[in-house]
Amino acid sequence: EMKPFKSMNDIIKKAEEIGPKTCVVAGSYKESEVEAALIARDKGMIKPIFIGDPELKNKFPSLNEDEVIGEESPLEAAIKAVKFCSEGKGDFLLKGSISTSHFLKPILCDEYGLRDAPLLSHIVILDIPGLGRLIAITDGGMCITPTILEKISILNNGVNFMHSLGIEEPRVGILSAIEMVNPKIGNTIDASIIEKAANRGQIPGCIVDGPLAFDLMFSDYACEVKGINTPVCGKVDLILVPDITTGNSVAKALIHFGRALAAGVILGTKKPVVMLSRADRPEIKLNSIALGVVLSGSDRSGVQ
Repeated sequence: EMKPFKSMNDIIKKAEEIGPKTCVVAGSYKESEVEAALIARDKGMIKPIFIGDPELKNKFPSLNEDEVIGEESPLEAAIKAVKFCSEGKGDFLLKGSISTSHFLKPILCDEYGLRDAPLLSHIVILDIPGLGRLIAITDGGMCITPTILEKISILNNGVNFMHSLGIEEPRVGILSAIEMVNPKIGNTIDASIIEKAANRGQIPGCIVDGPLAFDLMFSDYACEVKGINTPVCGKVDLILVPDITTGNSVAKALIHFGRALAAGVILGTKKPVVMLSRADRPEIKLNSIALGVVLSGSDRSGVQ
């Protein structure tokens, strides 16, 4: 029985404990992802392999010869990195300073065998000061306006991921603006169908409630006032959002104004895939690398 992770610090401690894992950095052409990976290396979390700028060794004297593989072409760098992971030479993949489309192309390509689920999705975990548990938001990074079937795939990926963090039966809230079903707000219909499917055992390993407005996910007071009394209300672990804009904005609002610590990964692959935004602060990059280490060390890598 795995003890659930309660904070970002738990994840970092675990990564230091089970590391070093081999982290393949796809497309290292800029300083920022190299710096984050070197901090992780010096903390004993990873052994990095940078695929990209052949001159990297000159820019970072602390790099070892065997840590750099020169490749001028960003797409080729991504292909090499994905092959490394699918051939078992790497434990997880980290996106360097290449475009998302270059990075995802070989991951989505069946030829290289890294894809594992019908749909790839993005998940971000947040450690919000004072909450006392980690929460996750999906999908604010990959699927733009998912259909109901895609939402169910995103949810399955997310639930497997929560299991790999030791959260055995995550409480899932499906986000909307209201908690009633209103056909004028299409996502409330999707939410109620997904909840029904979950209640019928079609989405195992979680408890689902929706539609829920954001305050009902975290405020017992709001649940009381609105007369909603479910096991999920006020106690959400995983938020399923209606579209990429909502997921992206809620996560960023919590990071910028809620002082949340964050980490993000792509789900639906055989090996963990960490995709950082270039605008992520160094600590978010380090947290995400730590998450990649923890996922690559867990029996269920959060991906099925």
